[in-house]
Amino acid sequence: MMSHAERNRTLCSGRRDFDTVDQSYAALVRAELLKSPYLPIRAVSCRLDDGVLTLTGKVPSYYFKQVAQRVAMDAIGGLAAVDNQLQVER
Repeated sequence: MMSHAERNRTLCSGRRDFDTVDQSYAALVRAELLKSPYLPIRAVSCRLDDGVLTLTGKVPSYYFKQVAQRVAMDAIGGLAAVDNQLQVER
């Protein structure tokens, strides 16, 4: 896995071969979501494309939506923007 500095150099160099890096970071986020003590968070899906991490799925409350976002943000350490597309079931 690339370090933060290596990723920044790659981003600044204009190279567009981020698929492997994106998959690595997405896998890291998925692993952190699976560690959550909250069962609804474990079912959240994520995808990282062009520096944007998108969270998808359904959760039972806005609290779980925010918890999932915080877990994802902590896992990637600010390396990507988070687009929280989680739907709250009513």
